[in-house]
Amino acid sequence: MITLVKMKFGSWVYGTNIETSDIDIKEVFQPSAIDILKCDVNDHYNKSTADASRKNTSDDMDIEGFSLEKFLNLAIQGQTLALDMLFTPKEMYLTPPSAVWDKIIENRSKFLSKRTNAFVGYCRKQAAKYCVKAERYNVVASVISLLKTFHRKEPLITYREDIVNFCGRYPEYTVWLSPEEDPLKVGLLRVCGRGVLGTFNIETCLGILQVVLDSYGERTIRASINSTLDRKALYHAVRISREAEELLLTGYITFPRPEASLLLGIRRGEIAYEKISEIIEEGLIRVEEAMLKTTLPESPDIEFIEGIVFEENVRVVREYL
Repeated sequence: MITLVKMKFGSWVYGTNIETSDIDIKEVFQPSAIDILKCDVNDHYNKSTADASRKNTSDDMDIEGFSLEKFLNLAIQGQTLALDMLFTPKEMYLTPPSAVWDKIIENRSKFLSKRTNAFVGYCRKQAAKYCVKAERYNVVASVISLLKTFHRKEPLITYREDIVNFCGRYPEYTVWLSPEEDPLKVGLLRVCGRGVLGTFNIETCLGILQVVLDSYGERTIRASINSTLDRKALYHAVRISREAEELLLTGYITFPRPEASLLLGIRRGEIAYEKISEIIEEGLIRVEEAMLKTTLPESPDIEFIEGIVFEENVRVVREYL
């Protein structure tokens, strides 16, 4: 097995390493001629100095390696890990890069395309996981604010026109069923899955919805992101959305990340959850807008990339024979 490049990775590259950060190392290697001839290539490995019984410390090291072919396939797919490795600064290299790695870096534009599915998919997943609760909280709070403008003793159905207009703004979370549509024939407002009958007076409705709001309260939201793992996932969601936007608009990913101080604030728990939720959602919108503006090609240069693997395999086998 021949090392083509070995580099520091993760927070050390992003500019977000802290006192407790372990050493994250990535390697791209060329399999041996014997493994190639036997069609017995191990295309990936993962080693760690820590074990499953404890969390990594700053004294630990994680090393992950990919065969050349495996790495290039990840790059073709637009996987974030591979694209980050393509733009990792040379100062982070732990070994002198091989000629083939130099060739890859000199031609990395051939690896780029609109295929940012991995970037966008990750951002969407994190937005769905961490932002929906806050979104529902905001919708319920808005309904309560609306109802507080009505007379407390009047039945809800009295204000059906205002309610219908409001529901039109939040169709994912609210719906008004007229008496003709409501099985009970009295009208029904449904907010985030909770139903309020049209015959209930406004005061009763406010009491019901306050219970819903409290279930999404600050304590619940903060508890849901109280672990290091959750904070780390949130900061990666923000980082990846910013990387995706930059890549789509410029064809480049900057390291260390320009927003490193923001990422560190998220990682250390210094930024409120509600603010992080907004940042993730705004980032996703910006990425999707960048996808419409990008001048990157539809797909990478597959022929060039496959040629690299073929040429390197042939070279290694010839030297062996």
